[in-house]
Amino acid sequence: MGLRTDRRGDSRVVSEVLLVGIVLLLFASIAVPAVGVLDHTAERPNVAVRTSYDAGTGTLSVTHLNGDGFDGGRVHFVGADGTSLGTWGEGRVEVGDRASVAVSPGETVRLVWRSPDGRTELLLVWTGAG
Repeated sequence: MGLRTDRRGDSRVVSEVLLVGIVLLLFASIAVPAVGVLDHTAERPNVAVRTSYDAGTGTLSVTHLNGDGFDGGRVHFVGADGTSLGTWGEGRVEVGDRASVAVSPGETVRLVWRSPDGRTELLLVWTGAG
């Protein structure tokens, strides 16, 4: 037994290993961002809502008509001065669910979604007649 002197097969194996490595690297660089592994931020729910105001009781009601379900604790009713008027409620909100908040006639109320990382997104602005 001696050392091999024919090394032609070695270059073919090396090139195949390099090619497989490059393909895996390209796949990983495309697939990781595509599936969101690196981005853990929550996305704003895409919702359609209907508002109704009862002047007799001073109650603004918001009904989830269509779109994504969402965590009710992340959706806040915010007054014109920035004060919190409350959240939609605890638990999952699905189509058909309703939330109500007491407001004065002519008041402006914003429905704001807050992500786990503190980002805010405006879902609705309601201004009462008054």
